[in-house]
Amino acid sequence: MRIFSASEAAKTTGAELLGDPGTAFSGVSYDSRSVLEGSLFVAVKGEKADGADYIEASFARGASVALTSRRVEPPPGRALLLAESPEEAVRLLAISARRDFKGTVISVVGSAGKTTTKEFSAKFLSTLGRTFATSGNRNNLLGLPEMILGADETASYWVLEMGISKPGEMESLAPIASPNVVLFTSIRPVHTEFFPSLESIRDEKAKVLCHLSRPSFFVYNADDALLCELPALFGTTSYSFGRSEKADLRILSIEDKGENGFSLELLYRGESVTVPIPFLNMVQCHNFSAALMLTLALGGDLSSALEVAPLLSPAAHRGVPHCLKQGILLYDDSYNSNPEALVSLIKSASGWKRRLVGVFGEMKELGAESEKYHREAGALASEVFSSLLCVGADGARTLALEFSGSDRQVFWAGSWEDGYRWLRGQVDPGDAVIVKGSRSIGLDKLVDRFLEDYKEGAS
Repeated sequence: MRIFSASEAAKTTGAELLGDPGTAFSGVSYDSRSVLEGSLFVAVKGEKADGADYIEASFARGASVALTSRRVEPPPGRALLLAESPEEAVRLLAISARRDFKGTVISVVGSAGKTTTKEFSAKFLSTLGRTFATSGNRNNLLGLPEMILGADETASYWVLEMGISKPGEMESLAPIASPNVVLFTSIRPVHTEFFPSLESIRDEKAKVLCHLSRPSFFVYNADDALLCELPALFGTTSYSFGRSEKADLRILSIEDKGENGFSLELLYRGESVTVPIPFLNMVQCHNFSAALMLTLALGGDLSSALEVAPLLSPAAHRGVPHCLKQGILLYDDSYNSNPEALVSLIKSASGWKRRLVGVFGEMKELGAESEKYHREAGALASEVFSSLLCVGADGARTLALEFSGSDRQVFWAGSWEDGYRWLRGQVDPGDAVIVKGSRSIGLDKLVDRFLEDYKEGAS
């Protein structure tokens, strides 16, 4: 973890220094409640609170330095960095820390699967050397600097997730990471409310390639037509993965094992391996292949697939199966949703030998195509699910209307609380309950409630 003195940080950021210039900090927090001893508190102004109101609280909890746009007298032995934009100042600190790192920086970029692919990549790269990866999905203009300033400087690899949602964001984000390697997962209709086309989403994400540090290359999904255009657009060395015959790491077959996951057969440079994938959504086979191709390009071996696969597990609310009382399976994929991931999950679940009950939240930020995507998902679900709870506004209503064209039971609710009682009435012993929706719908709270109600010993 990079250590800065207050005077060094002031010089790096151009901030005015108040207090003790020799006091040092390592690590960053934007929340005074999570401040650690000897760390930097960055006071940013949010929609609900102004961090500058909590500077004194951050010092009381152990922060050695505060970065703010409000002039406040620091306690003895502490320091305050006064900057017009704390957000820009912490970005400059992260750029400095990244510049000093001697290892390899990998950025994971794409519309979907970034967090899971990042976690898979970290597991694979740990077979080659000490590896640090961003926690959760701290991937934006505040989260990425926080991760870099808290990263392990002794590691050989940093795996950094990078996420953008609006035009122009990558130009600000990419220089912070200045990666040696970029791994592109896919380009899908996510955040299309803010972009005129999928091509414009691809082009925005691809701007990261203009900020590569040498030695450099990128890895891309050969089954994604938009990403397949990148090698011709950029002269950088590249490697690919996917079902395509042109893929460097080729997926020869994916065998559906039902609730036991999938069996994935891979081919690389004439050598093949068959790997059991302990996940229930087929989309994870591509995420696994992406991480493996990255590792192979960095000098790893194909056999590492067999070593790493048993070590993998889904992140919280990202495809976690729960075996509950009465033989009920709850599949918790409530963290987020997009059209591709939802369709993949529906198709994967069709291979489970259970009656299926769905809880689908509205998919957000799909713009003009929202109705179409929700309608298609509702129609597909009606072929597989016995009943469906749809939660949210117009998109959820469209899902419900399309599903109601079948002879299956459906309920549309503005909030999960309004539909929960109905849901419980649909669940029989041995059923699988599948929960998926955009983060803002809050279906993770439904999952928590369901787990409490159906855990062993609950009445």
